[in-house]
Amino acid sequence: INFIQILGNVLDLGVPSDSTVSLAKLTATGTKSSSTFLRGDNTFNAPPNTGITEADQFRLTASLTSDVDPISSNLERVDSDGFGKIGTGMSLSSGIYTFPSTGTYLIILTLQGYVVSSDNIVLSLFTTTDNSSYNTAARVVLSGTNSENLGSNFFYFNVSNTSTHKAKFVAQSIASGSSFSGSTDKNGTCF
Repeated sequence: INFIQILGNVLDLGVPSDSTVSLAKLTATGTKSSSTFLRGDNTFNAPPNTGITEADQFRLTASLTSDVDPISSNLERVDSDGFGKIGTGMSLSSGIYTFPSTGTYLIILTLQGYVVSSDNIVLSLFTTTDNSSYNTAARVVLSGTNSENLGSNFFYFNVSNTSTHKAKFVAQSIASGSSFSGSTDKNGTCF
């Protein structure tokens, strides 16, 4: 035989009918489930966690009238007016806050206090990344007006290791007659 001639049309499969291509016909890797999706690189993967996974709040329950490093007493997790934390929450031991998991945390410090004329009171947030050396990350300073004042500040803290990355709050520069405000039924000085 010197040659073969094929007569007719080239076989054309066309567009498959709906619901006729099974997962076995795909080259996707990973595990298909109700909690995964098929990515553009043909792998099944869980959606990225883009929501807030931890949120917690503590407050001073009684007035504070002297400097303290760290603030370790008269503290409670907020428990009134429908408060609800997200996740497992922070751990608190002797004024040191331990994070429940790695991630970036927004730490807000709010100081409500009475300041006598010509004085200041200071609430400072200190953080550590080695579980030893603490550095000032944020401060709230209220100036003396012989009245109740309120101030707030914040800091984003990248917690890459929950054993070494911790936080504490420090009361500073409280002169005679000045105080941090605290209450068990509403937020004044809170973190």
